[in-house]
Amino acid sequence: MSRLPAILFRSLLVLFCAGWLLTGCKDDKDGPANDLFGTYDRKAMLTRIRDRAVVPAFSSFSDQANALRTSVAALSATATATDLENAQIAWLGTALTWKSAELYVFGPAETLNLSSSVGSEANPTVIDNALAATTPIDQAFIDTRATTAKGIWALEYLLYDRTGGNAAVLTRLTTGPDAARRRAYLVALATDLSTRATAAHTAWTSGSYPTQFVEADGNDVTSSLSLLTNASVQEIETIKNDRLGRPLGDENGGTAQPETAEGYPSGTSGALISASLISMQALWSGPTPATPGINGLLDHLGAQSGGGQPLSAAIKTQLTTATSHAQSDIVSLVDQARQPVIDLQNDVKQVTVLLKTEAVSKLGVLLTFNDNDGD
Repeated sequence: MSRLPAILFRSLLVLFCAGWLLTGCKDDKDGPANDLFGTYDRKAMLTRIRDRAVVPAFSSFSDQANALRTSVAALSATATATDLENAQIAWLGTALTWKSAELYVFGPAETLNLSSSVGSEANPTVIDNALAATTPIDQAFIDTRATTAKGIWALEYLLYDRTGGNAAVLTRLTTGPDAARRRAYLVALATDLSTRATAAHTAWTSGSYPTQFVEADGNDVTSSLSLLTNASVQEIETIKNDRLGRPLGDENGGTAQPETAEGYPSGTSGALISASLISMQALWSGPTPATPGINGLLDHLGAQSGGGQPLSAAIKTQLTTATSHAQSDIVSLVDQARQPVIDLQNDVKQVTVLLKTEAVSKLGVLLTFNDNDGD
């Protein structure tokens, strides 16, 4: 009988260890270990992301959109070459800051329908039809326009002419048959854009959402971590497939289509991609090692990349490499300089794998975005 307690003890120990092996010793590749995920201060991480990445992005976007509204008003009033150049400078500042804020199109941005009302691809025919109409141009008129006739890219269409240059733009604004209506339309579009940008910034700095964002600190489908990760995957897929793939001819049998590049009229395609990648770097790496973004959580989880290095380091390095290759008008010149664009797309593909496959798995979030391209 004296051996019974010892046998029971050994039996219980075996059962305990077996249970621990099943529940507590998951390899990192199977997702975040619950104990490690639970011991990381995710609210502090989300607070850093909110205050150091999201809010500054929308603040800059709002400021630039307000500056664009002022510049466009001056252009409408006097329409000189200098007025046009100033408006173009303000437009570029707005477009670049939109590319920083575009990563955060959930929450208030989704409620405000910001992605479509600001970032929809321009349709020249729809815009020209609006210019040919006789309905007075006011906010009600803008509200009834298709999203392809307003926002960042509609303004670009009216402010730039890749073939005729600024002289052609000024002619349309001063002596063209619809010059007065064109100027009024520019003012209305810039005003609408400014209003929307200000509303988005306000929603991230007041009201209930900023707190809700921090409080949703889990990794379920409604968590802020899930929203941020899915937004990152969607953004990198859009760069790979649409902003690089379309100009390269990936959807056209390999025939280059430079005119489909985002930023083609203004010659800013590469700069816009660079702004998007820098925004992703701010989200994942954070502004300093002492104030990390999502990469801080990956480090806490001990996440390794397929190459054996810390996943956080792999993400940071690959984003930095891609950003260094996204320069100026590179994508719009795809028919003249194809290889650098292919190299950039390959860089972005590597980021896609790191985020879409590895980071999603390590963080234990559900990927709800699916582009169905098989990557």
